[in-house]
Amino acid sequence: MSNGDVRDTFEYGSGEDAVLLLHGYTGTPYEMRPAGEFFAEKGFLSYCPRLKGHGTSEEELNNCSFYDWISSAEDAYNYLKAKSKKVYVMGLSMGGLLTLKLAELHSEINKVVVLAAPLYLTGENGLFVNACRIGLFRYLVKSVKKPPPIDKRYREIWIKNPSYRSVPTRSSYEFYKLMRNVRGGLKSVKQPLMMIYSRNDRDVDFGNLSLILSLVSSSKISLFIPENMGHLITLDEGNREVFNEIYNFLTK
Repeated sequence: MSNGDVRDTFEYGSGEDAVLLLHGYTGTPYEMRPAGEFFAEKGFLSYCPRLKGHGTSEEELNNCSFYDWISSAEDAYNYLKAKSKKVYVMGLSMGGLLTLKLAELHSEINKVVVLAAPLYLTGENGLFVNACRIGLFRYLVKSVKKPPPIDKRYREIWIKNPSYRSVPTRSSYEFYKLMRNVRGGLKSVKQPLMMIYSRNDRDVDFGNLSLILSLVSSSKISLFIPENMGHLITLDEGNREVFNEIYNFLTK
């Protein structure tokens, strides 16, 4: 399922077991296509929806609530549940938050994989999100341009990625509310869980890993800490090594 636009919802493969893939904030399914192709090669049905407000216009995103993103993820999960024997869920960044939310709401989900999901933000991202909590700031400033990465390798990934080049302020406040909402429900997450975080991630502080681990109730937890990768792990060099680790987790 794809009309050829890399930003759109895609569906690859035809296996009995499915992997639901969820992209990040201001991103699109493009971020998850390498993973989707990998898992289709391994015999899974892989599916990634375009979350509401993404891949269209910043104005549309600015009119979304975090409930809209949860609803997008739920619709995709129900779609796969109706046609698959097992459904695994994997998400990057905000997609990782939505993965945890689905795990909270649907105990029947078999296993979940979280890549670089934030419960809090630090540095410039943290300052920006905190500013977006102020109503006057959201009224006066509709969006803020993203600075391109300084590192040449990450900049090349950023240039190719058809994500929004500015971050809307109203929807960033909704992103903040999503982080708080997910944090409040982590005790209900009991599925086998794989957590993948990079120490070189300049967008999501590595300390989020420890915080999430301290709050979930999962008794089976796998960790993978890739070396020399940035925030967009699914697009970075060495991503197939990460996908192989996930595959081993899902099939063992």
